[in-house]
Amino acid sequence: DYKDDQIIFKQSNLRNIFLDGKFNGEVKFSPYFDFNLNVDLNSVNFNRLYSSLIVLDEENKKNLFRVNKKINGQLNLSADKIFSKRTLIDSFESRIRFINGNILIEQLLLNLGKLGAADITGIIKNNKKFSNFKFENNIYLDNLKRFYNKFGIFNKQNTSSSLFISGNFDLVILQLRLN
Repeated sequence: DYKDDQIIFKQSNLRNIFLDGKFNGEVKFSPYFDFNLNVDLNSVNFNRLYSSLIVLDEENKKNLFRVNKKINGQLNLSADKIFSKRTLIDSFESRIRFINGNILIEQLLLNLGKLGAADITGIIKNNKKFSNFKFENNIYLDNLKRFYNKFGIFNKQNTSSSLFISGNFDLVILQLRLN
């Protein structure tokens, strides 16, 4: 529906080679461009997404997460099933805000299946370099033995069942650095 300078999506399907799901929400045009969208995905195929990101040239990789400074809004995004080679993440739920070109991850909850869960917050700043996602992460482990085996940890004496990790992810060369 379109009324009062806004588009209202009541129930829409969203489907491509990477994902399948539904979304609803509103997009306002006046006085400023603003949106509030809820995207509920049945599945996300990270294998295909990763393959598509790898073949991009350097210029397209730099501009992939660049957002116009005039775009503001909120995106609630969730996925019930994630297809990947590593099968580390089963599902996720997130709340993402777009503020003057910056992307703020207010909440990203990851279901790690039998390992436990993770809670991530972070920001992607819109500047000239625009290549890093800075984040903080809490990981809550339900099964320490499975965690040790999955990541090849041999010194099992002083490992806690909850971990705090901070770092950044280079969005151009797809490299992760942990503190």
